[in-house]
Amino acid sequence: MGLRYSEKGGMNILTVKKDTKNEYTFEFISIDDIYPNYRGEQVETWVFAELQPGDTEMQVSLSYPLYILSGTTKIYFTNPKVSGNTTVYVGTTTKDVGIITFKPSKIGNWRQFTFSTNDFPGLKIPGLSGESIALWQNPNMSGKSAVIPKKSKSGAYVWLIIGLVIVLVVIIIIM
Repeated sequence: MGLRYSEKGGMNILTVKKDTKNEYTFEFISIDDIYPNYRGEQVETWVFAELQPGDTEMQVSLSYPLYILSGTTKIYFTNPKVSGNTTVYVGTTTKDVGIITFKPSKIGNWRQFTFSTNDFPGLKIPGLSGESIALWQNPNMSGKSAVIPKKSKSGAYVWLIIGLVIVLVVIIIIM
């Protein structure tokens, strides 16, 4: 997914560039600065959210480590150093404390600016504020759920209790 934010009616996209062996520069670049001279090259950096085992969607209040792929290796980001409009992170292959995560506080759809910096612990980019961040996907995902309400595990318990009640009623009737 791409991360984009809206600022004064303009859209900005996340780019991540490898600087040194383990340092990466994060910067949001105005889409207006890119596309007048666009020549088909990939500019936007896609980040991935590590879902919980068995999940296919992200849920409110759960935490998802964010990473990029370098070949088949997951690179997580920690230790941000802000300089001007950019932030330099240290890339790591381990999920250390302080890595960038996505921990949504509300439900939201793809390609809608509903998330804020508070939903991205560890993401330190100058100028980001308010509820202006969108999770970007291809156009056919537009308006579809990106984050759903947290799934309740109590539903299984309700069915277990209903099943036990039915069994007890059957036993009582048989006796």
